[in-house]
Amino acid sequence: MQFLAQFIELYHINRMQFLGQTFSLIGALFIAYSVFGKNKKNIVILQLCTNIFCTLTNIFLRSYSGVVANAILSIRHFLDIKGKMTALTTVIISILITVLGLYFNTRGLVGLCPIMASVLFVIFTYIAKSAQHMRLNIGFTILIWSFHDFTIKSYPLFIMDFTIAILSFIKYTQVAIKDKQNSGRED
Repeated sequence: MQFLAQFIELYHINRMQFLGQTFSLIGALFIAYSVFGKNKKNIVILQLCTNIFCTLTNIFLRSYSGVVANAILSIRHFLDIKGKMTALTTVIISILITVLGLYFNTRGLVGLCPIMASVLFVIFTYIAKSAQHMRLNIGFTILIWSFHDFTIKSYPLFIMDFTIAILSFIKYTQVAIKDKQNSGRED
């Protein structure tokens, strides 16, 4: 009987890991697609989808500060899509992520990564006026998330996050070089 109980417990953990990894993969695909968004609104819509799946990932992988950060970021993205983001809502959302993220943090220093990355993302997304600024914002904040994802064993997200961070920086550099070349021709 004890063997059966242990087997069921082991199966439950593996099922949780499997579900976490599955949602991690779906979220990672949305992140990848968002980097190639043509405008800020398109990027934000794809980031909303990302955060919904990453909320589920963090539930199954038991990173509750990640759950809080992603859930509140989903609300933030929805408000941005509706044109309701203001300086005040940016501050309120940043405070909510910080306070609730710290309260629900069960991962110590690793649990601070989602909080820090999310607050930075919220602030810089409010400030960002172009897809180019969003790419840089995504690159830096997702690099922080990649460390968190690796430590909670969300490997599809880790691989995609790290790759997307690098691709974001590459795309940012390519566009900056192209813009500089185009501005040089106009002189």
